[in-house]
Amino acid sequence: MEGKTNRPRFKKKRQQKVKSYFPKNAKGDWTIWRHKLQVPTIEIVKLKEKGYLPLNAKVNSGIISYKAGRYYISVLIDLPDKEVEKPQGEGIGIDLGIKELAIMSNGVVKSNINKTPKIRKLNRKLRREQRRLSRKYETKKKRGEKPAAYKTNSQDTANLSEVDEYPS
Repeated sequence: MEGKTNRPRFKKKRQQKVKSYFPKNAKGDWTIWRHKLQVPTIEIVKLKEKGYLPLNAKVNSGIISYKAGRYYISVLIDLPDKEVEKPQGEGIGIDLGIKELAIMSNGVVKSNINKTPKIRKLNRKLRREQRRLSRKYETKKKRGEKPAAYKTNSQDTANLSEVDEYPS
């Protein structure tokens, strides 16, 4: 089969996850402070949310990713083991449902996050933005211009499941 090429390998260009992996190779590679973090090749990076990383933790590795126009860092750390407390009383039963997220045997009801007004508002906003973009795409296509590139929606719509206040 000399001289013949193989079939083409098609690579999906949509929804690429841009990530960089940084293992810990030397002692001073990863250092954690309260408000900043030292990454091996990037050096010191300021954190937006302070106090989430424990100061006494040993960092094994980290991944920096780019999603919806923002950069995120996830760090794999080793923490000392904690002593597990044994339960004092009886356990409770949890019923998972569709209308309500969870109903516990002690009477506590957790609401479904997708039914909250904030999530519904974000879903409406997302539908509106997608319709608007679709109209732009069609009109430019009719005129013979290059169609508008699909932009990633705002951070609010990209992370619908991450809501500030979780209803109880």
